[in-house]
Amino acid sequence: MSLKIYYSRIRLFYGFTLVELLVVIAIIAVLIGLLLPAVQAAREAARRMTCSNNLHQIGIAVHNYHDQYRKNLPAGGFAVCSNDKVRRRISGFVSLLSFIEMTPLYERITSGGYQCEFNADTQSGNDAVGVDTTTYMTNTISAWLCPSDGEGKVKGDAEQSRINYRFCYGDYPVHFNCLQAAAPTSPTAPPTAFPAFGSTATTFCCVDRGAFAPQQWNGSQGITDGMSNTMLLSERSIAGENIRRAGAGIIVTGSGVPTTFANTVPAANATGTAVQTCYNLKNGTEISTTIPDSAIVKWSGRRWSDGAIAFTGFTAILPPNSTSGLAGNYEYSGGFISPSSYHSGGVQVCMADASVRFMSDNIDYQGLNGNTVANAGYNTFIEFGKSYHGVWGALGSRAGGESVTSP
Repeated sequence: MSLKIYYSRIRLFYGFTLVELLVVIAIIAVLIGLLLPAVQAAREAARRMTCSNNLHQIGIAVHNYHDQYRKNLPAGGFAVCSNDKVRRRISGFVSLLSFIEMTPLYERITSGGYQCEFNADTQSGNDAVGVDTTTYMTNTISAWLCPSDGEGKVKGDAEQSRINYRFCYGDYPVHFNCLQAAAPTSPTAPPTAFPAFGSTATTFCCVDRGAFAPQQWNGSQGITDGMSNTMLLSERSIAGENIRRAGAGIIVTGSGVPTTFANTVPAANATGTAVQTCYNLKNGTEISTTIPDSAIVKWSGRRWSDGAIAFTGFTAILPPNSTSGLAGNYEYSGGFISPSSYHSGGVQVCMADASVRFMSDNIDYQGLNGNTVANAGYNTFIEFGKSYHGVWGALGSRAGGESVTSP
């Protein structure tokens, strides 16, 4: 028997040679390398579709609320003085619970006299009437979470369920003093008064340019720009450990913060640069290093039941995935809260007709829509009128009268 025939029989008996085995492994590795991005893209497409459906269902819930409650939308945030005489900020998502098949949770909250810790990261256990708030305020509500944002699954056992979705407050840096009042001096003392409504820098509490407003219940009849041209909801990333991510952390103090928008939302500075200054604090996907960690808070999306804009609202001023800044280190301060997401290139938005669209990071936010002076709208009380923030601002205003080109 020749050596060649003998060697061939050995190969048939023992299988592949080492070289052939390495070639097969290399081919498999190449195929896996080509396949993984496609699998990841398919998974993200599925997650994005789920997120879109979540927004659509919330939009339908808003419509059902509107039909049941005398043609009014829920207030984006409202204040309640509970049985224990404590003033609390409540988000409009509490009002929607019955319309997303969570009536038992709504009834537990309301029957308890709104005595839950809505405005705290962690539930305190038993409240004044003996209701164990940790048993229902901390349960995860999947309808409030975008599956692309892993931070929605990260929380302590006693912490509130996270939330990715937010109400649109329009194209003005709304603040929430109207939901805030000092606690009474004793359980038997009357609650302190809310700040007054008005049209000056010292009394101005709410701006009602969006579909939603604090302490105000708008109706669809006021959305004169058209239901398909007005935003109801969008999404924002939940603040996790990386507070420097532009779409998650919120700047509250430090150089470069638009401090012209304080808690009373005074006039813009003379040159009208506060908007652009805040926008320029973004450095790639991160917040500029000119802002220290101590000037950034991780409030975003950490309390689904808190009615302050830092937790459950957004403004159509800066485009998606921009920086967000509040003029003071208070949860009810005024400023810019930009929507954000882990979907590449933009965010998903639910319009007033409950349809869902994808809004690009590059959407126009600088066009004046026919106004003559940039940011002049911040210098006076303007309830209606064309937006100073391009197509993005026009979509955020409910009655601006702008001609919006779909993005």
